[in-house]
Amino acid sequence: MTILSPTPAGTPTPAGGAAPTGGAVLSGGIVLSGGLTEVADGRDPDAGLLTTARREEYDAAWLAAARRSWHPVARGQDVPVGRPVPVTLLGSELVLWRRADGQLGLLAGSCVHRGTRLADGSVTAAGDLRCPYHGWEFRADGSCALVPQLGSDRVPARIRQPAAQVDEHAGLVWACLAPPGEEATARPTLPEADLPAFRRHIGAPIHWRAQASRHIENFCDIAHFSILHTSSFGNPDVLGVDRYGVRRTETGQLLLHYDYPGRDYLAGTAGQVGPEMLITLDYEVQLPFTVTLREINGPGTLVFTALCPVDATSCVVFWLSARTDGVELDGPRVERAETEILEEDRLIVERQRPARMPLARGGEAHLRFDRFSVAYRESLAALGYPDLPPTH
Repeated sequence: MTILSPTPAGTPTPAGGAAPTGGAVLSGGIVLSGGLTEVADGRDPDAGLLTTARREEYDAAWLAAARRSWHPVARGQDVPVGRPVPVTLLGSELVLWRRADGQLGLLAGSCVHRGTRLADGSVTAAGDLRCPYHGWEFRADGSCALVPQLGSDRVPARIRQPAAQVDEHAGLVWACLAPPGEEATARPTLPEADLPAFRRHIGAPIHWRAQASRHIENFCDIAHFSILHTSSFGNPDVLGVDRYGVRRTETGQLLLHYDYPGRDYLAGTAGQVGPEMLITLDYEVQLPFTVTLREINGPGTLVFTALCPVDATSCVVFWLSARTDGVELDGPRVERAETEILEEDRLIVERQRPARMPLARGGEAHLRFDRFSVAYRESLAALGYPDLPPTH
């Protein structure tokens, strides 16, 4: 297998290839958020804080660290048999497809022959990817099965399309750009997905013009619930944050438990908040950009969030809500509640500066209720993610 080589830092478009516009839906069901003008028009969000050279140096190091982990690139339901799907991961444009036997292939998006966009091609009866320009056919491992101009028995062995690792789990398609055996972290797992009574709703992926690490930190930030989310589950009468601990497991996960006296956001109606309830929050962060929040809506319930870093300052949010008691979920109701909360968060996180998250303790101010943020940043640094000089 020829592994994809790093792509120079840039501003790639999300899956689907279209330029980001507010509220647009791209192929694969990815919903683009509105975002900020300075990001939407192509300007770097940290242009006023960091020099171009510093940003390029940081982004190259950040992308190199992220290449050694698995990230989601699509919902399985959005990858039908026989239709190539364009995806973007860590600045690399890729093409994803499913064979008739269910197996997946993931290759570099531009043909090695003349740079043609392979997502515009087709899938053969044998399950190979066919280039739309000259008809070259590639197997999932990147080897070339056919050059029509030469015949099937005369394909030079040196003709290969760069390939990436790909897998499917919990309804999501995962990819890793590192060679097998060189991963820094294991592919994230959701053990509950294998239970017979597992029921899930996989939400529409949403594009954020924010760094993936900023999103994960926000998702696990307890101190903002009663300030930002008072229209959903936040309780404005409970501003204090009790002491809590963060535990690191031997396999690298970060675990956090907190009981929050909030509101039942799933019971609320349009314009009305739900009744008060004690919300149990059991976080499990699988580095670098996946988090499971268990017991959020009662025993046997969870929200699973995994991020696809499009580049160093933007990501696609993949999420699912699930139960393990065999009870079916009300998909539209869950989608409405979760996207409302995500939208409240997005409007804040996309405006954080620097957009590239500092990792050292001196980079931003921390207090005792920021214990998770400190632990998470330390964990990213240990994985080789770069730091920024203080900007305050």
